[in-house]
Amino acid sequence: MNVRKFIVSSLSEGKRIISREMGEDAVIISTRSFSNPTLGGKESIEITASADHTIDDVSVDIPEKKFKSKIQDYSDKDENNSYHPENMTSGYAGSMSTKIDEIYDLLKYKYSGSLGDKFGELYKSIIKAGFSEEYSLEITGKLSSLYFNNTLSELKTFAKDLLLKEIKFSQPFQKAEQRNVFVFVGPTGSGKTTTLAKLAILSKLIYSANTLLISADTHKVGGSDQLQTFASIAGIPFRSAYNANDIAKIVSEEQERDFIFIDTTGRSHKNADHISELSDYIRASNCSHLYLVLSATASKNNLNETIKQFSKLNPGSIIVTKIDELSISGELLEVLRKYFFPVSYFSVGQEIPDDIEPATAELLGNLILTDMSI
Repeated sequence: MNVRKFIVSSLSEGKRIISREMGEDAVIISTRSFSNPTLGGKESIEITASADHTIDDVSVDIPEKKFKSKIQDYSDKDENNSYHPENMTSGYAGSMSTKIDEIYDLLKYKYSGSLGDKFGELYKSIIKAGFSEEYSLEITGKLSSLYFNNTLSELKTFAKDLLLKEIKFSQPFQKAEQRNVFVFVGPTGSGKTTTLAKLAILSKLIYSANTLLISADTHKVGGSDQLQTFASIAGIPFRSAYNANDIAKIVSEEQERDFIFIDTTGRSHKNADHISELSDYIRASNCSHLYLVLSATASKNNLNETIKQFSKLNPGSIIVTKIDELSISGELLEVLRKYFFPVSYFSVGQEIPDDIEPATAELLGNLILTDMSI
């Protein structure tokens, strides 16, 4: 029998590694959790797995004579029936797979057993929606002290309200007597330029506004071409700015505009010089409102670091793009509730200008309830 041990951080990771290195038919014999000194005491899992197992391996606890008589009985069946000896091994593997799934659930939802059936299921639902174990337990604990006699469906609705409680929303922009200058910043690939184009075109369609587009995305070849194309199609005037002085000059010259939308180069939150350069652009623009554009599909860690660094620019609100591509909402919502910047818009697709909506608690609430299977 081919037996190997693996040290992994989770059972799901272990199952993938075992399948890759030992084959799909490999089975897990045992697992144990331990404090791994090589990882600073972080908890790891040791998995013992077996491959190339035979009938002899399976029959270790079965008397040889009785086992052979069973094989003889099965051999009397027709050649296609399910009692053929090799299927006994398959059944053993299937039973082990079920046990692995049970162990995985116990590790992932380790507090569910102590919460009772109803609140245990609520706790699992919140984690499945992408929220952390700590936050899921906090929400479940609050609800268990308030709504002990309510149904699970009602509890999920109450959980949604609690999950949204600390997230703020801002009103869509409106035409005013004074000119509004909007600056858009965000990491590369966040959908910043497309989002700006959507809002600029809507300003013209809804308010019949005198709108100008400025691209300061001139550091890379073709950086401003996309926005210039949008401007040409929509019939909106367009200008390019190559530095902070250009922005100040253009903004000063364009006093008659109702709205000026300024696109900036996508910047990495890890580069302090880039953030400093954006700060110069914002000051030069005499900005009315600064939008930080984030992708809903970014990882929780990436979103946290991005907001942390861009918060130095003091954005007025956040626009979340690619909501239509979001698989689970929990990670995004945990990040949004951690910071105090309101959310102003959700981009829900690539159609211009249609696929953008004012951010509301109702829209986010529907995402949560869907992820919690309601």
